[in-house]
Amino acid sequence: MISTHLTKNTWLHQIPGGIKLLTLSFTTVFSIFINDVVFALTFLIFVLLLFSSLGKPGFFKLKKLLKSIGIMILIICLFQLFFVKFEHAILI
Repeated sequence: MISTHLTKNTWLHQIPGGIKLLTLSFTTVFSIFINDVVFALTFLIFVLLLFSSLGKPGFFKLKKLLKSIGIMILIICLFQLFFVKFEHAILI
């Protein structure tokens, strides 16, 4: 598991843990039903904006996370582009 702990308090720290876990579980369940490229990209932009709204520590943590797993995601996407349609490769 990749640690995403931020040492500086942000607005997200003020929300009770139960609400955050409930939101995370609903988001996980509903993301299973994504079957449209536009919706998937909208969801991705929303998550990136949410992470970036945590201030400089959140932005730098996001940048670090994208660097660490970005190459792996790129390889997976390129592999899928060879075997499935473009729309399906983006969704997966």
